Parts: sequence; C-alpha cells; structure tokens
Amino acid sequence: MCSTASYRAGGMERWFVAHGAEDGLTNPEVARVPPAAFDSIRARQLQSQEGTDGVDHVFDVPLALVEPLVGYRHDASIDDSDEDMFAFALPHRLHRPKKAQSTKSGTITRCFFRQARPSA
Repeated sequence: MCSTASYRAGGMERWFVAHGAEDGLTNPEVARVPPAAFDSIRARQLQSQEGTDGVDHVFDVPLALVEPLVGYRHDASIDDSDEDMFAFALPHRLHRPKKAQSTKSGTITRCFFRQARPSA
C-alpha cells in the first residue's frame, strides 16, 4: 500500500512525502523540506513499527503529517464516534412548477422545425 502527502504553492511543489510498503516499511520518501512535525511523526511511527509483523505503521506518516494542516483524516470520524462516519452527497431535485407551454416558438424552433403555416 502507498500513502502520499504534498504541499503546492504558487504552482510549485514545496514538499512531498510518500510511503510505499513495496520499497521497505521504514523508509518514507521525502522531497524538499517537509513541515517541522515530520521528524517527530516519523519517529513515533517507526517506534510503533518495531517488533510488529504484518502491520505497516509508517503508512500513517504522510497521513498524520497533513491531518493538522487540513483539519481531518480520511479514516477518522469528525466527532470521534463511529456512528455516521461517512456522509453521502445525493442529488436533490428541487420542486419547480412546470412552465406553461408557450404558443410562441423560439428562433431555433422556427429555423429548424418549420411548421406548416395556416393559409390566410
């Protein structure tokens, strides 16, 4: 599994942190200068990684790095409860009354859908 975090400003990437378990469990990739919290987060996750098999704690390094910056985490509920953790945005149809059919025809209708005119 892979996790990444990056920051861009002024059209430029300012920092980038990535972790891919395929590249080793203890070496997140770092480009440029990440936020100051990176070192302590990485140390905490590496300590959690020691002596565990089958669990990738370093996967959380990029995620924990951006959580305070963006104000949420993808796998956590907002109010620390498991209830209603996910919300779904569903289309909402507004009730609009139907417009009365106009007896006038618009330009497009007159040009492309010529109707026989009543003879005078």
